[in-house]
Amino acid sequence: MGSSGRVEACGSENIEVAGRRARTGSRAERVAARGPRGVPRSGIFFGVGWSSPVRGRGAQRKGAGAMSSATTKPRSVNRTESGSADSSFERGLRVLSSIADNGSIRAGSIAEELGLPLSTVYRYLRTLREYELVEEHGGFYVTGWRLSEISRHDVSRTRLLELGYAFLQEISAATGETSTLTVRVGTNAVCLRQVESPSVERVAFRLDQLLPLYAGVAQRVLLAHAPQSVIDHVLAERVRTLTERTLPAATLAGELVRIRQEGWGVSRGEYIANALAVSVPVFATGNEVVCSLTVAGPQQRCGSNWIAEARRVVVNAAERFSELLQSGGEYSLAAERG
Repeated sequence: MGSSGRVEACGSENIEVAGRRARTGSRAERVAARGPRGVPRSGIFFGVGWSSPVRGRGAQRKGAGAMSSATTKPRSVNRTESGSADSSFERGLRVLSSIADNGSIRAGSIAEELGLPLSTVYRYLRTLREYELVEEHGGFYVTGWRLSEISRHDVSRTRLLELGYAFLQEISAATGETSTLTVRVGTNAVCLRQVESPSVERVAFRLDQLLPLYAGVAQRVLLAHAPQSVIDHVLAERVRTLTERTLPAATLAGELVRIRQEGWGVSRGEYIANALAVSVPVFATGNEVVCSLTVAGPQQRCGSNWIAEARRVVVNAAERFSELLQSGGEYSLAAERG
């Protein structure tokens, strides 16, 4: 699905096409295309900014592609209603809110966003981790399982994330590219968790960002196994051209059949220009698809040999993940916590 100050993994080309779609679609579609105000969408990250399908106001031309400088929210004035400097508790809440708002963010970006010393941010992060309100993965901070339960999120989804993270780590370690866990939410999809590639140029998604079900194989795998009413609605009402490689509705219908028959899918620059992805569905009890496991990287690094190996790795991980869910393994971590 994403993260702080990066270049979008969903594509740097066809920025104007995606921009027109965002302006002419429904309000929900515009919000999904734009992402949270002031935050870049998913894309290919070059360590400087995001190369995004939807050009932000501050986007600058650098070489052949469009890149925006690292995006942060305007610093807010750290004052309470009485005008005094905010309290330690309030600063802690602001650190937690920054992580929740961004989905995945580094400590340095939190410090810059909130105007706090880095040492102060680390102090709050340490406390938040002790209470399992946030987690740290590879230098990035995300909201923790306890916060999801406090928020009364679906407990089964919380367990899905806990169990799925180990498989994401395994996929990224084996392929060298970013892996994601994505779920369907109505007629959209959401990237719930990712493990990013260590490469400077990499695909990355904004966590919890609404994604179209029809573009990008992580989402299309979920659409292929959605109720027929959802498939009919998406094909008839939702399909828009996001990049030059976005599939038209007629082609998409056949691709959904192929995914159900073969059990996996691949996409090339459909949602993020210049990105390639391989995805496999994960099944729970009753043969219900609960999420997709996906690995994605820049096309120039992901040739035919990489696709074959990525398919083997992701299929293997998805099969074992499915077996774990179907055997009741979603409750094992809860039992360990006792």
